[in-house]
Amino acid sequence: MNLKLLKYLFSIYPRMSTRLAQISRSFLLKKALFEIRKNAYLPGGNILIDYNKNKQKSFETMIGKKLHYFNPNKMSFPLIYRPFLLLSSLFNQKYRQIFYAYIMYHSVKRVLSPESDLYFWNPYTTWHYCFSFLENRKSVYLHTCYYPLFMADFYYANSFIIKIYSLDNCDHQIVTPEHRFVDEDDPVNIYFTQLTSEPPAEKRLRDFTRYLLKKGNRRLKVYIHYLDRNKDLSSTDFADMVEVISRERSMENLSKNQLSFSADSSIGFELLSLGIDHYMFYTKPPNRPELNDYAQKSERFISLEEDFASICERLSV
Repeated sequence: MNLKLLKYLFSIYPRMSTRLAQISRSFLLKKALFEIRKNAYLPGGNILIDYNKNKQKSFETMIGKKLHYFNPNKMSFPLIYRPFLLLSSLFNQKYRQIFYAYIMYHSVKRVLSPESDLYFWNPYTTWHYCFSFLENRKSVYLHTCYYPLFMADFYYANSFIIKIYSLDNCDHQIVTPEHRFVDEDDPVNIYFTQLTSEPPAEKRLRDFTRYLLKKGNRRLKVYIHYLDRNKDLSSTDFADMVEVISRERSMENLSKNQLSFSADSSIGFELLSLGIDHYMFYTKPPNRPELNDYAQKSERFISLEEDFASICERLSV
């Protein structure tokens, strides 16, 4: 029994994306009782361990290597571990996620060649982090800095995230986000996450956008999430912004002299890594110590308590 791994999973659970890692009792029961046992097979070489095959092509392009894709959720668990899956189904969501990750670790370890190199794309659940305990060489791409640092041998990330996690002395490669500057104008650009998302920082950003619309002294453009680009917003809460909302790809329409704002989202980290004059509304949650430490020292993070008039005066908006 690997008590060190179990203790680690409990310690990082509060910082995981628990919503995206929901484990139902029916899922565990199906895995334990009804799934036909198959001979597990993991190819040698470079293996991308993830739950979304769409990441494979992007990762291969980034690192210039061919990756074999493996989804641990699709694997058939060894019979020896199935009673533990049954037992896990009796617990609440927190314990189901942790025990499922623990069982998955041991199941994959049984069929994994020690010579295989493992690759991970922006880990965010206990299912990902359990594999950091494998002895294989591990490389990871970090797209955000919301979660604990994944223990790996090599890191890929943009320059801003390298700085947040203090990875300068680790083996790493700086990844420049795909982008395009189209002009040298000086608009005020706003970057929203999905419109259905309403964390405090995102709500504050939207209120600030409405404040700037009423103020009306700078050219304003609002970029929305790619999943929202085809939506009709005329009868939604965003109807008052329709005239300034852009359906274009945000990173392909940058201006060299733009001033821009976002909440603490991944696009904000990408823009900061490009040296753009960008600012992020930030809530300083207790479960992001690395980002909090940086935010306290940086003028690029805007407190939700700062009034809009003060922000505009300070940044000449």
